[in-house]
Amino acid sequence: MKKTLKKLFAVLLTLSLCLGISTSAFATSMQDSVFDEFDLPDDAVVLYQSPEIVLYQSVSESSTRKDSDSGVDYESVWLDKGEVGKFTIYNTHSGKVGITIGVEAASDASWAQVHIITPSGNTIYMNHAMPIRASDGEILAKMPSASTGTYTVRYTASTSEGMRIMCWMYNY
Repeated sequence: MKKTLKKLFAVLLTLSLCLGISTSAFATSMQDSVFDEFDLPDDAVVLYQSPEIVLYQSVSESSTRKDSDSGVDYESVWLDKGEVGKFTIYNTHSGKVGITIGVEAASDASWAQVHIITPSGNTIYMNHAMPIRASDGEILAKMPSASTGTYTVRYTASTSEGMRIMCWMYNY
């Protein structure tokens, strides 16, 4: 009885190790395909991905995205206190469109959760369950088939010293 139990445990442990190894290899190849498909910079940290959009953070791309040859659409809102609200930004670009969301605040205690409603009514959650703080850096998105039109930036924010929520849209 004891030998049979040991053999069964050994087989189960072997199977779990085999499955765990193949899962890790699969995850790595998915990450590589996202970098290739969306042409992400080497230092990108992918936060979310789907066939329609990828959300990521990148130090190298944050500083260059405002220099798009096709121009940049920009809108922001200043908050003196925490609130739930929205602002709109008219996107003049179509096709491969990038979005950058940033928070500017005097204190790291200020934060915002942001989602964007596209002209067709789809929702893009820019930071899912995590708040964006100024020290976190900007969150970037790439959409391979975006449309022109009015995008609504909805936010829930908390601040006691004031903060700005910013949105840029541009071709990539």
